[in-house]
Amino acid sequence: MKKSKEKELPGPSHFDKSLLTERLPLIALRIEAKRCTEFMDKLKPYLLNKPRMKNIDEDETQPPEERNTKLLLLSENIKSIALEGLPAELVEFVRSSGAVPVQRDLLLGYEYWSTDHVLKKLLPAGLEVPSSFETIGHIAHLNLRDQFLSYKHLIGQVIYEKNPHIYTVVNKLNSIHATFRTFDMEVIAGEQRLETEVKEGHATFRFNFAEVYWNSRLSTERDRVLRKVKRTDVICDMFCGVGPFAIRAAQVGCKTFANDLNPKCYEALVANIKLNKVQKNLHAFNMDAREFVRFLVHGDVAAQHPQLSGTKIRFNHVYMNLPADAMEFLDVFHGLFHGTDWTAEELPTIHCYCFSRQSEPMSELKERIKNQIQIELSTDPEVADVRDVAPNKTMLCVSFKLPAEAAFAQPSSRSMDMVMTNSDADSGVNQAQVESAIDNPTERPSKRQKSDASTV
Repeated sequence: MKKSKEKELPGPSHFDKSLLTERLPLIALRIEAKRCTEFMDKLKPYLLNKPRMKNIDEDETQPPEERNTKLLLLSENIKSIALEGLPAELVEFVRSSGAVPVQRDLLLGYEYWSTDHVLKKLLPAGLEVPSSFETIGHIAHLNLRDQFLSYKHLIGQVIYEKNPHIYTVVNKLNSIHATFRTFDMEVIAGEQRLETEVKEGHATFRFNFAEVYWNSRLSTERDRVLRKVKRTDVICDMFCGVGPFAIRAAQVGCKTFANDLNPKCYEALVANIKLNKVQKNLHAFNMDAREFVRFLVHGDVAAQHPQLSGTKIRFNHVYMNLPADAMEFLDVFHGLFHGTDWTAEELPTIHCYCFSRQSEPMSELKERIKNQIQIELSTDPEVADVRDVAPNKTMLCVSFKLPAEAAFAQPSSRSMDMVMTNSDADSGVNQAQVESAIDNPTERPSKRQKSDASTV
């Protein structure tokens, strides 16, 4: 698809590109065209050797139809036709071969220069160049500081023109909304096209970037956690977004239960499940995260997913990628398994994301976990440093086995709160069955029922 550079660029973004042209004075050797390879091999360390530039140029002193010579461009360190800087034996080779040293000036225009170089020339002196951005398919996502907003369309145009795979440049307008993890954005260059496609691992994801949460910078982190799971594992993804972790886990072979509160994420997740052909392994939900986890343990999941009829769900990994709030959702695990037939060995490993400003965060993290599950961890959790998100603010992943003392504790009033929204009821969740399972924890399936039920 060919870009239309001019008509789609909004705002005051045009500038005189000729002002960016710079002259590069060089020394070249006029040589026979048929000897180019010989000279290049002989003089390789002393050629121009600059990115995006050829070492061979046309010799324009002859008409095109008569040209039988080429210009071999030498290093910038060779300043004169006397060839000072070349070893004596190479100078002798040049002279004995009939090559002629000549002055050759190259004009380097806008098309040659990098994004950083162009913006340094165009923006006021002393202003840091904001050339880094996140790539989401064909979209470049910037988060410009206030001092750059007067130049946002200019910055957007340069990024748009300098990156052939970018067709839309957006700028983030505010912080992430707490409920659905989305943010307002504006298109500052390129096409008004926010439906995008991203490939990660062996999976493909399609979504509207303005309607859902996506972070390409977390792909390496998802790789790290996926290396910890086996194809026989069962995953509970509480804040799955459009499925970047859940779908890839399902592709590995893991039975996966994925949930997101945002209806747009849920719609994209369902579509991406079909797109990646993981319907057999991945089951999607659109619920509050706490209710989702309780529902997997106590509810009639087959009411929503009939293919799971007669199946006991035993998830052994919980993925909680909501760093601003995930720690607060750990309270759902206190007493969650009270009265169930889960064993201590079956309890899941939890991978919970959070932010910290501590250089040594272990004590802080253990205290925060204790405040939610109401049990102190007996050993230190595994803590992975994911990335720095601001000065003195780091995103972390805390992984730990859920303690049996917390899992089988008498449920607190908070963990007993099973109030559901109308949207949850409409989605097929059987509220009465969930409440019945919690209110009558001593009820067990008969021996026959146990033997008839499979486990995932």
